[in-house]
Amino acid sequence: MLRYKNIIRASVCCTTLTGILVSGQAGAQSTIESEAASNSNVIIVTARKKSESIQDTPLAVTAFDSEAIENSGFENIVDVAQATPGVNIESFNSSPGRLDTQPRFRGIIFDSSSEPLSRTGLTLIDGIVVTGGVQGIGVGELERVEIIKGPQSALFGRNSFSGAINYITKEPSSEFGVEGSLLAATRDEYRASISVEGPIIGEVLTARINGSYSSNGGHYVNNNVPGQELGEEETWAISGAIKFEPSDNVKIKIRARYYEDDDGPAAIVATAGVLQHNFGGFPVVGGVTDTTAPFSGIPTSAELSAGTRTETAFRGRALVPTRDNIGLNTDLATFNTLAGNTDQTIFLEGLGITLDELGGFGLRREAFRIGGSAEIDISDNLKLDILGGYSDEAVLGLFDFDGTADAAFYLATAFGIEDYSIEGRLSGSLWDDRLEWSVGANYYQADVVVDGGFGFGAGSVFPGFLTSPAENGAETIGIFGTLDFAITDQLSIALEGRYQEDEISSPGSNSTTPGVAPISPGTFKKFLPRVVVSFEPNPDTLFYANWGIGNLPGGFNSNLAELDATEFANVVAQAPGAGVTFDEERLVNYEIGWKQTTLDGSLIFNAAAFYMERKDEVFTNVLTIPDTDPTSPGVQTVTFTDNGASTRIYGVELDWALTPSENFQMQGSFAYINSEIQSFPATSDAGDFNDIFGDDASVTGQEAPRFPPITVTVGATFSQPIGLGPFEKAYIRGDGFFTSGYYASNANLTNIGDRMDVNLRVGIQGENLRLEAFVTNLFGEDAPVGINNIADTSFATSFFDFSREGAQIALHPRRQLGLRSTFSF
Repeated sequence: MLRYKNIIRASVCCTTLTGILVSGQAGAQSTIESEAASNSNVIIVTARKKSESIQDTPLAVTAFDSEAIENSGFENIVDVAQATPGVNIESFNSSPGRLDTQPRFRGIIFDSSSEPLSRTGLTLIDGIVVTGGVQGIGVGELERVEIIKGPQSALFGRNSFSGAINYITKEPSSEFGVEGSLLAATRDEYRASISVEGPIIGEVLTARINGSYSSNGGHYVNNNVPGQELGEEETWAISGAIKFEPSDNVKIKIRARYYEDDDGPAAIVATAGVLQHNFGGFPVVGGVTDTTAPFSGIPTSAELSAGTRTETAFRGRALVPTRDNIGLNTDLATFNTLAGNTDQTIFLEGLGITLDELGGFGLRREAFRIGGSAEIDISDNLKLDILGGYSDEAVLGLFDFDGTADAAFYLATAFGIEDYSIEGRLSGSLWDDRLEWSVGANYYQADVVVDGGFGFGAGSVFPGFLTSPAENGAETIGIFGTLDFAITDQLSIALEGRYQEDEISSPGSNSTTPGVAPISPGTFKKFLPRVVVSFEPNPDTLFYANWGIGNLPGGFNSNLAELDATEFANVVAQAPGAGVTFDEERLVNYEIGWKQTTLDGSLIFNAAAFYMERKDEVFTNVLTIPDTDPTSPGVQTVTFTDNGASTRIYGVELDWALTPSENFQMQGSFAYINSEIQSFPATSDAGDFNDIFGDDASVTGQEAPRFPPITVTVGATFSQPIGLGPFEKAYIRGDGFFTSGYYASNANLTNIGDRMDVNLRVGIQGENLRLEAFVTNLFGEDAPVGINNIADTSFATSFFDFSREGAQIALHPRRQLGLRSTFSF
């Protein structure tokens, strides 16, 4: 089983490192990587696969180094995203809690939990792809986080469709050191982390180990289950790293990490349900919907079945229930009944987690990752970089699907993800460094098993789960290169490109009908370019423009593969682009930017404006065709995935940092994102929009959902020198985060409102010790932190009636007060 294999791996790795480190020599704490200049607001990033100042990088990049992460009190990627313009991470994606949390960039979403290989944003650790979840990844062992916005496919390949996040971990120091942190806060939050590093063989071989534990109690009482709280999360992790530098020209790093997430029921609740519906139910006559008709109540099942009225929904701001009205049906007795009625031999068989091991409603994740890199300076202007990684992850979640206290529907979802990757890159320079070049190749393979199904309430004729295990895979080969030519000392142009072949496999998509040829695997080939022009009139100013293309892999239509020639021809007659496979999506990005350092380095700002076209966008098509089977004459409904929709997105982003004096610093960001559906094929099903407004209505002009149009952040720190033992200064810091409201679906009806989060920190700090008191959510903001459109499946509707729109919201974490300490020696 995965858990036991990985515990053994992690224990052996870290026990060995611990023994070696104990014998190391004592010394000073290692320092973070910084630019040669003394300006602490500028850091080095690797967004273009080479080290350069963030102010010299002609891309929209936001970066936080270890000092900024510590000063801000960031604990996970959700905290980092909140401070980053153009990025949003909801506390749930398609399923509640930390099951499939993924970053979204610049208004682009793909929120299907069943498609881990089709995510629109890429996550990397030390440049190595992470296919699984990201929210359980801590930040305590990070040197920095780089968030690169816009398509990065030319350099990073698959799934960097709209952006990428790269976690850069700390390197072991050649001097012995210990770092640690402790945190305790109200609502039963506790965190602890300890790292030890030092030499094994002088400066030639060094190592670092880390152990961490975090536990966050639930912020909301489940009024339906005595003693249970919603939102409990627990993570423990152990990691180790080794750095080998046999000479000045060779550096090899290997890092391994094992961690477990063990969460209770998520803090979500159903809202905007059938009892609140106030919109829709329009009459349909002759296939034409009268959207001017007044709301006349909930349609009957007969009217919906006959298609004479449309579905209903709630129009307005999703209502946050009072704390006395928050309750889910997630008690242990219900869990035991569901688990006992489930054949667990077909549920994630061989992947290490079963419902019995889960032990109750919530989530469990077990993950092991190992990665390595080698940097070899062949000569003064020739360098070889090699990256490789392996990860193995299993996650299982059991949720109250209806989101109410009713014993209606339950959902179990599970993933088993295993991936491998390797990359080699040769880079150098010519003509006194006027031409910098690189060429490389990479190989990536991922295998995903997805399983799950519904459980139903007491008394149902379906008391257990309907499982639907599926296997998906991807094998990607890419060849990429860059040419960066300095035309003059101020003007340069960079040409980047990648040729990529994706072989996508889904054995379950192949027809079982005799004589029907298999459609899986399928191969998708693409060339992905980017052009970047930079103008640097002086060392403190950079103007740039870039154009690039991103891609999102295609897939299979097993329903079409099972049709006979006549039926397939009838489909193509109505939808000319239909096929047994659907093609890749494209994202075309146009971006201009301005990066400026001024006032003797005390003010830095980076601004970017962009325009993006999302083309060949996939959508679900539903057609009715004649049935050629003589035993069942009539018509049949065919559902498949097609390309042809498009979305236009434009916006601006701004990062800034101001240090007017040694004792006062400010920083902030701003983003405005406008994402609008531009086209949708007339034969298509636009989901929630058509369900409510009718099949004849056009979704063109609707705002793309689940991304805030406006975000604003601002932070300020004031410090004062003191002489108090090991403490050199006292400080007070405040951070504010504004997030505008957004819609749950393309119907643009149900929305969540604006929210404003304010955190305050007061502390004393020395070179090796910090003591801090803090309060998060100072003013008690309660606006939801996420919303997901979902059918109303409570007992207020008929059983199995998914025709009434509803929504679930993720509840806002409540105010917390706490103490934090960090130390090093």
